[in-house]
Amino acid sequence: MQKKVLLGTTLGALLFIAGCTTPPPPPKPEPAPVVQTYSWTTQLEALKKALEESTRGSSIKIVKTADNRLQVTLPADTSFDVGRSVVKLKLAPVLDQIAAGLQKNPAIAVYVVGHTDSTGGASTNEKLSVARATSVRDYLGTRGLAVNQITVEGKGSQDPIAENTSAAGRAQNRRVEIFVGERTKH
Repeated sequence: MQKKVLLGTTLGALLFIAGCTTPPPPPKPEPAPVVQTYSWTTQLEALKKALEESTRGSSIKIVKTADNRLQVTLPADTSFDVGRSVVKLKLAPVLDQIAAGLQKNPAIAVYVVGHTDSTGGASTNEKLSVARATSVRDYLGTRGLAVNQITVEGKGSQDPIAENTSAAGRAQNRRVEIFVGERTKH
């Protein structure tokens, strides 16, 4: 009985003490994320038309995105061999044209995203997708584009555009996407 009273008294005292403390201050609000906005310029329109002409008949896709960026999707047959990150020779003329169209414009932001299919492990695919995006960035750098204007990301097999159950679907998922935007001046 004495143990129960002592335990109850101790527990009551702890609850009383806990109730007397001041609550911690509320957490500081997180700063609002910086949202990058882009302008669709005559330079981007001209680059889009030039790329469309030079890649006509190929499987390269060139579109204007909803956020005013140029998206160039380079599929597997044009860009990289399976399991490799070396830029294919077929891809060089397209990258040359992108670099020529963007040189000497500090307002340009280039975002290169590498993708793989789902074969292989997640870690391997992640590394390969980063290596592919980095190869594209490095190639553009050899053509005079400032490498600090180019952000790379590897998404591995996380963002498929087709089913990974067939060879054709896996080939579509092995791609590199290049997003080119001209930052809006504030």
